[in-house]
Amino acid sequence: MRICIDGLGASMLKNTGLGVYTYEFLNKLFEMYPQPKYDLIWEGTKAEEIIEKNKGCSFINLNINRKANDYSNIGKYIVNNKVNIYHSLNNGFSIPKNKTCNYISTVHDLLPLVNAEYVDPKYLNKFKSVFTNAVENSDKIIAVSEVIKEQLRSYFDIPEKKIQVIYPGYSDMFTPQNHEISADILKSKYNIENDYILYVGSIHVRKNLDKLFRAFKEISKNVNNIKLVVIGSCDGKRKDYFLKLMNLIEELNLKDSVVFLGVVDYKDMPYFYSEAKCVVNLSKYEGFPLTSLEAMACGTPVVCNNQAIFKEVFGSTTSRSEEHTSEL
Repeated sequence: MRICIDGLGASMLKNTGLGVYTYEFLNKLFEMYPQPKYDLIWEGTKAEEIIEKNKGCSFINLNINRKANDYSNIGKYIVNNKVNIYHSLNNGFSIPKNKTCNYISTVHDLLPLVNAEYVDPKYLNKFKSVFTNAVENSDKIIAVSEVIKEQLRSYFDIPEKKIQVIYPGYSDMFTPQNHEISADILKSKYNIENDYILYVGSIHVRKNLDKLFRAFKEISKNVNNIKLVVIGSCDGKRKDYFLKLMNLIEELNLKDSVVFLGVVDYKDMPYFYSEAKCVVNLSKYEGFPLTSLEAMACGTPVVCNNQAIFKEVFGSTTSRSEEHTSEL
């Protein structure tokens, strides 16, 4: 059995949701099924941690023109190397147009279809054309939640048996951490000393950060010296929204209370979660709330929006922390 997997997330998009998903997926896959021959489409330096789990996997750079949505080199590689299964982990974007073997697509979200105002026109057009090809050519579609499965079936004529829900898993490193060690690391590396509320995720309009800041303003009136720590990339397409948030922070007089850290070392996240008073996710749209799950694994309370995906994943209560919902 020869399996080819698009490793874009782990090789080029580290510290993003897709990057974490891809990294954890590959490690667990190699651990559970070490027998097949694995070819990883890789566009960066080799990942030693992944090699340790499967020393026989190959890292292949096919010089794919992703901007032009040209994945013909993948199709050629599949044929020339007699690949049995090809798996595209990024919403099926890299599924070739020509059918050359069994295809699997993992679908994380359908944001451009559910709410087009949250994406730019260029990405919307790309999504409609490339994702439609993935749906048509995939022999199996993995949905990261029942919510995504239902959205897939509402927008496309897909037989139910073709879609399987497989929830993402979090790393074993997400457990409650020692307070003294965590506090020392946060102080020395990130200059975080005060009590804080934590947000982890992209700086995107759908994440409701403006409402989070306004809510935090009310909290700060009653809790002295508390901070709001924001972890997530602020550059690229996120920059316009980030600048609007900075203006809002000035308006609310929160300049000294909101701390933007950008992208931090993934291995430090258990310390951030463990020391936070709570982790907040008020997103209007989520395919799967992985950061919220990581926080709860560290024993930290999660405050989240009243959306179907949070109810699906967390239910009404958990053994470690209580989930609160709000209409936003």
